[in-house]
Amino acid sequence: MKIKVLSLETKPAIYIAVYYLAIFALLALLGTIVLRFVFSPPCSVIGKNECIVDGWSVAGLASTVLAVAATLLAILGAIAVAGWWLNLNDKVDRRVDEQAKKAIDQAYQEQVKEISQQTTQLLEEQKKRFEAILSTQQKDMDNLKALTSNIENSAQEAIKQLVIAMTQQYPWIVETWAIEYIAIYPTSEVAARMMRRYLQIVDGFFSNDQKDVSAHLETLKNISAPYDTPIGYWNKALEWQKMIRNKQQAEVMSDELGKRRANIEAWKLQHNI
Repeated sequence: MKIKVLSLETKPAIYIAVYYLAIFALLALLGTIVLRFVFSPPCSVIGKNECIVDGWSVAGLASTVLAVAATLLAILGAIAVAGWWLNLNDKVDRRVDEQAKKAIDQAYQEQVKEISQQTTQLLEEQKKRFEAILSTQQKDMDNLKALTSNIENSAQEAIKQLVIAMTQQYPWIVETWAIEYIAIYPTSEVAARMMRRYLQIVDGFFSNDQKDVSAHLETLKNISAPYDTPIGYWNKALEWQKMIRNKQQAEVMSDELGKRRANIEAWKLQHNI
């Protein structure tokens, strides 16, 4: 067996139907009583088979019946009005709840929309600010990188000029410095430059002009050079050749030795060495 639950919307119709049904029943009963009074009025028994109709008694009874009917009708009306007020209260509550819910939902949606817009705007501003900071930092990093590169290039150029200046001296004077330098920078060109400097001194012994040779020997004597023959400087050049770690420099200096080897061999043969 299924139980049908009436919704709030169907209750007013039921109340109205019951109210009209009660009125109809009351009027029907009232009409029956009135017809009973008309066609068979109540009478007072005064004797056997005799009954006297008292008009005032009938009128009083009719008035009582009408009063009772009016009272019942008023009670029904009051009940109907009370039911209508209760139903109206429910309607008002539902309408208020609906309107409040609608207003709350609308306010919530507006708040969500406003918060979403503010959040999006804030994120956009933060993004732009971050991009600006990142761009500034990138520029600073690029400038720092360029500055570092310039400093490094300047330092390398300064070191190169220092090496050139140092190796322009007589090689035996800066030999200690050169050995310490290539111990730190083994691939530098110091070894090749020291070798070339010793070979330049060797070349002074094989000039085509004898006066230049004499002047060269005199210079070496005046500066207290360690050797007075080309063999000593040749051997020092060979020693520095072994210290060259750059393959290209080693090949170049090997060619330089080859250009002078014939003179050295001839000088040894001449001096029985």
